[in-house]
Amino acid sequence: MTADNRAPHTPLEQLAARYFAATFEQYPIIATSLGIHDYDDRLGDFSATALQNYAAQVKGMQAELAQIDPAALPITERSDYQLLAANMEDTLLDIEQIKEWQRSPQLYADVAVFSIFLLVSREYAPLATRLRGVLARLQQVPGLLALGKQQVQNPPAIFTETAIEGGGGAVSFFRQAVPMFASQLGEQDATLKADVVAAAEQAAAAMEEYVIWLNDDLSQRSDGDFALRGLYQRKLQLQHMIEQTPAQIAAWGRELFTNTLAQMRDLAEEIDPNKSWDEIIADTRRDHPTADGLLLAYRGETERLLAFLNHHQLVTIPPGELEIVETPTFQRATYPYAGYAQPGAFDAVQTGQFWVTPVNPNSSAAEQEQQLEEHAWAWIPIIALHEGYPGHHLQLLRANQASTYIRKHLGFSSLFVEGWALYCEQMMGEVGYYTDRRVKLSQLRGQLWRAARVMIDVGLQMGAMSIDEAIRLLSDQVKFSPESARGEVRRYTMTPGQPMSYLLGKDAILRLRDEAQSRWGQSFSLQRFHDRLLSSGSIPMKLVREEFWAAAEGG
Repeated sequence: MTADNRAPHTPLEQLAARYFAATFEQYPIIATSLGIHDYDDRLGDFSATALQNYAAQVKGMQAELAQIDPAALPITERSDYQLLAANMEDTLLDIEQIKEWQRSPQLYADVAVFSIFLLVSREYAPLATRLRGVLARLQQVPGLLALGKQQVQNPPAIFTETAIEGGGGAVSFFRQAVPMFASQLGEQDATLKADVVAAAEQAAAAMEEYVIWLNDDLSQRSDGDFALRGLYQRKLQLQHMIEQTPAQIAAWGRELFTNTLAQMRDLAEEIDPNKSWDEIIADTRRDHPTADGLLLAYRGETERLLAFLNHHQLVTIPPGELEIVETPTFQRATYPYAGYAQPGAFDAVQTGQFWVTPVNPNSSAAEQEQQLEEHAWAWIPIIALHEGYPGHHLQLLRANQASTYIRKHLGFSSLFVEGWALYCEQMMGEVGYYTDRRVKLSQLRGQLWRAARVMIDVGLQMGAMSIDEAIRLLSDQVKFSPESARGEVRRYTMTPGQPMSYLLGKDAILRLRDEAQSRWGQSFSLQRFHDRLLSSGSIPMKLVREEFWAAAEGG
């Protein structure tokens, strides 16, 4: 039985329900990620024919959606209409024009691994139940990877490089992590245990062959262009519901980069007039936890954050646990520092995972020290509040409580999600959570990084900036290590529009806060503002703002 047992009742929701059903048939991993477990035994058919058939279904439903007049809908349902319309068009853009299924070898590896990871990492059902889904999916992994070999044509070199680098982690996931989970089964499930271990080995072998093919074959013909170019602005409109041109966004990012750099220089002068900001940052980098103490450091910081939030009543804290764990091996190439994995919107157990990327024990001593420096004590408060409380974990738990049928399925706007987390970095300094000027300098350095992301996102996707130029911008001006800068830029090439979303979203939240302070006067409080802001779920700020003031007018 599906976890989503609320029947859609409006014509819009009934149409959306058919769209979601078709989407889950095509992409079962999406259903699993949402906490809908009717599709847990499938990987999906990524063949060109299946994708074309799905696209035809979507076009038919687009025509039906056009028969509904959004102006006649109440504001919440009108927002849902806009979410659904944008998602349908974005889906068609991806399948028919961007064609990730044809240009991304990483797509097939990601589906293979994440489809299994979601089943073992979330305790939504007894282990034996989950492992039956794992077994079914494992048995389909060789076929999925074989399909990838057939369909991927002339990808960008950096896409192939990323798939190769992540391949070792994927193999170890199948060969080590999956059998470890299966070993927890009791004797009554001995047959299931043996079947899972055998299927995991077959999946590992298939992944090894896939990586060999990537190295020996595909890498020799990976000359494609990752830049979206003419499709980029439409992608931004559909993802973020913004109308600025890429050129306008890049110019804004450059201006903010310059302004942030000036603030950092002024603050560095206060801290130590004999040192530049990057020299002070270099000093702070050398003060960090040990490799063995990384998780403990982040767990301790999270406890302090929760105590502060409760004492100062800055925002309502929803129920749900946060596990602070090592970043999965297959994700470390693209998450070199930290990350967050949210619970599904429909999962009964609302437990999120705060990923901390450990030091690579196979690296040289100098490289290990360089990795540890990315977890300096002066940076840990900023990273912890961004990923956990009051950042991603708190906000996404609140979003999972969103009341509408449609936005529980579609509500993930990186503009809002990342904008909120970046806003929290500044806001928690404003209210006194951190007072050390070195932590403030770290917060500003994070803002400088996100301003660089705006410029890099536009530059890469419009073909105006090379990968090497983007790496140099991060390493020379934001002072990233070359290895970390390359990991960042690698991810940016594969996620157009996402890198810019942090700063664009934060700016929109700050402007809305200023407006609320002006209109509410003495009745303004951060808790009132934050609770109302978070009540719409993870939808684009354009829609959040409309709902925010509609709610305010109603009290």
